[in-house]
Amino acid sequence: MSKVQCKYGWSVERLARLAGLAMVGWTAATGGMALAQGAADSKAAPAADEEDVLVMKGTNLEIRGTIIEETDTKIRIKGVKYGIPFETEYAKSDILTIRRGKKAEGTNTTKTPAAPAANPGDTKTPARETKPEPAAAGDQVRVYYAELKGEFGTDITQTPIRRAIKDAQDNKADVIIFMLENELKMRDGSEVSNDVAGLFDQIFRAEAMTPIFVEEIPKQWPKQPKIVFWVKQAMGGASLLPFVCPNIYMSSDARIGGIGYLTEMINRGDKVVADKQYSLRLGHARGWFIAGGYDPRLLHAMAVRDYVLSAKITGDSIEYFERMADPLKGEVLLTDDGAGPNVDSMGDRVRSIGNDVLTLDSKTARTLRISKGTADSLDDLMFQLGLDRTGKIIPGRSKQIMEGWSRDVADATKRLQVLWREYNEVTVAEPGGFDERSKARSTQIAKLNQMLELIRRYEEALADQFPEVQIRGLIDRIKFQQMSDRR
Repeated sequence: MSKVQCKYGWSVERLARLAGLAMVGWTAATGGMALAQGAADSKAAPAADEEDVLVMKGTNLEIRGTIIEETDTKIRIKGVKYGIPFETEYAKSDILTIRRGKKAEGTNTTKTPAAPAANPGDTKTPARETKPEPAAAGDQVRVYYAELKGEFGTDITQTPIRRAIKDAQDNKADVIIFMLENELKMRDGSEVSNDVAGLFDQIFRAEAMTPIFVEEIPKQWPKQPKIVFWVKQAMGGASLLPFVCPNIYMSSDARIGGIGYLTEMINRGDKVVADKQYSLRLGHARGWFIAGGYDPRLLHAMAVRDYVLSAKITGDSIEYFERMADPLKGEVLLTDDGAGPNVDSMGDRVRSIGNDVLTLDSKTARTLRISKGTADSLDDLMFQLGLDRTGKIIPGRSKQIMEGWSRDVADATKRLQVLWREYNEVTVAEPGGFDERSKARSTQIAKLNQMLELIRRYEEALADQFPEVQIRGLIDRIKFQQMSDRR
């Protein structure tokens, strides 16, 4: 009895090594994906003097776009930044000033203060107000709670998030709280407990999820819910997800990071190609930071080892400096250049206490006005949101949705591994003639087609481990062999 032999090169050998087991991780080619950021923004955005501008407290960050809704306590604006469309709601208590763009009638731009304006000559950045918005008297606020737990891109992915949000909408939620606690794994399944993995490429998984928050919810909900991210751990690509939201809270031992050493990851081979990939990744993530109201310099500090960032926190103001800190002026170093004597030790990297790249803990995030508060229980969080008396947790289906997705993906992964082994174990029955070879090939194709069906069903979670293009390549080669075979 001899097995059907096929020589498909290195890719199938990798499949065989990891399959029995599990199939190879797959990195999609990204050439040609870089966007001309200026062109993309200018195409979608109006002229600068026609845009409305929100100037955020704590960062002086300018959010440019078109104001589409405004009340006494909040304001909603939509626009495009770095090719990323966004539509976001901000509390007026988080806004320093509002500059109105020119109207169709040609009226002059005006400035409407949402809070007392800073002295124009003062270079300090006022801090973001962190007090929660109180609920209207007598109102009962419907709160939907969902837990995003497990591996980012496998358990935490777009389909279950969309299902949970639809369930929240069906339950008429006013506030949606996403608790985020991801496990960090390398492609071979090994655990990673620090920020040295350089997993910034997971941004491409985050890109499938961010439109849910910046585009789909604004379009699909007549009455916009308040979105809150409660972070217990957000490492790797998961660290980028909360920044699309102006309302971030953290647990005491939470971390946000794990996307460091971007330059080392990309700067290999052709420098022009590397620069494009560098700009592509940072550009997309910058758009999310700005849409959420966060200073994009924090992104650079989290992602790039040789980027230097210092801060000075004085009372209600923050200043950022792209240079080493001056301790005599009360400045604090957030990240150094990571070179020579400044290189973090491996121990510091493992414990995430180095400063080559920025890993945010709850204290630092609170100080930098990224986190609006620290909460170690849902009751604590409800209190900080001002919902301890007026809020009601909706008994939705988020737990069943999230756990059901993870269970189905795990079952599909096991089934794929079994199918792959069975494919490799197909043998040609004696006497080994044309009919026997044809039957063996048909069996192999059937196994591969069953794999394709499962991959398509759970593509967002399985495509990296089980690349469809390679499975199709195997099928095409077997068909070619069959056509070439002779009696």
